[in-house]
Amino acid sequence: MSSFDGHPLKQLRRPLIATRPIQRCAEFINTQIENDERGTDLFGDARIGKDWAINYLFLHRGWSTFPASCFTLNFPKTTQLGDGYFFNSCLLAGGQRFIGSSPGNFTQSRMCNFLLEELDKAGNELLLFRVSEANRMLAEHWDHLVTLDNDLEKAGKRMFLVSLHQTDATSAGVEGIDLDPLPQIRGRFRMQRHRFTGLLWDRPTHEIPKEPDSRDLLGDVDLALACFDEDLIWPHGSGVSYSRYFASKAYDRGWRFAKHRDEIRKAVETLRVNHHLTAVAPWPMKTFMTFVSLMLVRIAGENINFSEFTTEDIERALKLCGYIELELSRGPKVRA
Repeated sequence: MSSFDGHPLKQLRRPLIATRPIQRCAEFINTQIENDERGTDLFGDARIGKDWAINYLFLHRGWSTFPASCFTLNFPKTTQLGDGYFFNSCLLAGGQRFIGSSPGNFTQSRMCNFLLEELDKAGNELLLFRVSEANRMLAEHWDHLVTLDNDLEKAGKRMFLVSLHQTDATSAGVEGIDLDPLPQIRGRFRMQRHRFTGLLWDRPTHEIPKEPDSRDLLGDVDLALACFDEDLIWPHGSGVSYSRYFASKAYDRGWRFAKHRDEIRKAVETLRVNHHLTAVAPWPMKTFMTFVSLMLVRIAGENINFSEFTTEDIERALKLCGYIELELSRGPKVRA
């Protein structure tokens, strides 16, 4: 099998898959929009899946009650506070020309007009404006977003700000993020907060319906593994799931990736405890997707006699995906 046969798991960019943390995030954001809020804070640790989630939601917008256009600003680490610098950064993020000597009010007007043109082309009233690394923003930067929001509102449009904060970006953790902004910022963009997690091993009881089906009872990890067995198809329209693609003989005999859930959990918990971490913790999307790719593409896909994963296979993939290195980098708050 060629290493470049076109399968999504063999590409430089891994496929975006729907997960329950993404569903929770979508429901939360949609509720805030319906409640006439103008923005929300999204908190989470590094590589947990925050940007992954918003990328998915921006690509698949059926979750939103209102049709929306989307814009992303990856906020730089800077001490420059002027409106010219801020709006030029926004213009660059939108693929527009940078005019360094332009006054701030000119770049502000250009940015507003650019967004209005994008909204009008799509026939949308709502703009979802994502700021990644929002923990880097200072009070003055938030003020510039207020200005932009005012300009769009005057034009009959509505902006909803999704500000992504990395809680372990500094040694201070969440305490290093401004959680007490000025009233005009709090009241406009930061009334509500959502804590984004990695994949949970057990589904919270308050989420389980009164009359659950079999999938309702699955934890996030179980459900994600089941997606590779059933929901993710390649080639498109073929009916061949990712698991079947890489292990067709075993799959046809009844093997499923999700059947290894207990073995995988035991291996993860053992690895964590051996490194003096709490046994149970959400699984970040960064290492989860690398783990899945190694298991399917390398271990199952390169073994013509594959029948099922062994404990050694699972431990090897956990080592190669860098699971424990990422967890240890988070500092003492996850230590047992």
